[in-house]
Amino acid sequence: MKATASTRGLSFTSLENHMGNKLNPATINEDSHNLTINNFRLLYVIANSLPPYGLEASTVLSLVEGAPFRARFPSKWIGQNVRDNLDAIVGSSGIYIFRDFDSGTLTPIRNFIVSRVRIHGDIFLFEYNVGRYIEFDDTPNQRNLQIEQFNNEFIQDHRSIINHEHGGQHLMPLVFFSAFKFEFKRHTTGPGKFYDSDGASWMATVDEIAKNKIFDNHSFFKIAEIVDTAKESSIAINEGTIQIEQNKIYEIILICYTPFTSKAFYGTKNDEAPRGIDYLPKGAVRFRLEVDKAVIFPLLNEATAAGQYDIVKLRFKVLPQRISIITMIGISMLSGHFDDNKQRFAFEIPAFVRANKSLWVASPSILTLFCAIYLFPSAFSTWIEGADSRVIRDFSMIAISVTLFDLINEIRNWLKRNK
Repeated sequence: MKATASTRGLSFTSLENHMGNKLNPATINEDSHNLTINNFRLLYVIANSLPPYGLEASTVLSLVEGAPFRARFPSKWIGQNVRDNLDAIVGSSGIYIFRDFDSGTLTPIRNFIVSRVRIHGDIFLFEYNVGRYIEFDDTPNQRNLQIEQFNNEFIQDHRSIINHEHGGQHLMPLVFFSAFKFEFKRHTTGPGKFYDSDGASWMATVDEIAKNKIFDNHSFFKIAEIVDTAKESSIAINEGTIQIEQNKIYEIILICYTPFTSKAFYGTKNDEAPRGIDYLPKGAVRFRLEVDKAVIFPLLNEATAAGQYDIVKLRFKVLPQRISIITMIGISMLSGHFDDNKQRFAFEIPAFVRANKSLWVASPSILTLFCAIYLFPSAFSTWIEGADSRVIRDFSMIAISVTLFDLINEIRNWLKRNK
């Protein structure tokens, strides 16, 4: 099949359909490695399966749709058409691709939209919000055909602007704009309303990239949803941030999956598993909630996933705040099927907590009341039988000091979080 800049074959559900696109179709001047583009469509970000960067594919897959992440590259890996059009990057749609360095196989794993670009010396930092998963087919044979066709057409379309597409060699550039679009379409569906197509896409993608040796002995997980327990409904991530309410309880539901690989399970061969069992994970996966306890109180701080598949929950309550703030909700994971080779993993999601205005009213009101008592103790001593004006003044001064200290401390905390 001849590759073109138009939509083709199988059906990749691009961000143009799901999240919008500010860029126009591309006209590529295929002149060596100088990618000069008048108009363009998608930003491709390719990550090789070399540590530590290859492991970040697991992070990209774990995030709930809309969550923020970032990629960083030295300038030598950035296409010229990106350098020449930095002002057009923010808001553009893109595709994150995992590349098996040894074989050269490219596996697109997720859509994204660029939210911010920064250049620090020679390093380009791209911040983006992850979008939909790639809709790989559930069946391995069909999935292999999809990836094979994607690779053939991708390389054919970019043969004159990327080099070293073969395994064991570096591909350059790793970040560039292109009009290339490829659509993946799932040919299988599940049982009606109970079928989670998003989870199916995630698991199919995990099965593909887990073939790479960098993921030996590796467990994958994804945030299935963040639930408002009072409403029993999921909350969405908007512009990379979730909005949570004070005095409410939330649950983070996580799906954990360990693909079958010989190194991740008992024995080095299937028949060495006890009683002929095909899979038996050698260690549990532990999750932990990492939060600012002045803002969020953990109710279920840790959870353990066991077996090849499991679903676990973390739970927290949002505490009252005098000032609206953005706090971070972190999740760390520790797993290890061998004591000397543990997998550690962590990421954060920004959360906006709106201020409780009643707290601001309460403290100044209390402060005003005790100031009045301090200034006019005789007026208040008549209310309290046998009370001495001097005692009332002393008590008022203590109350004023405590209330004022509390207000100052809250303001200092706010300044720390927002500087």
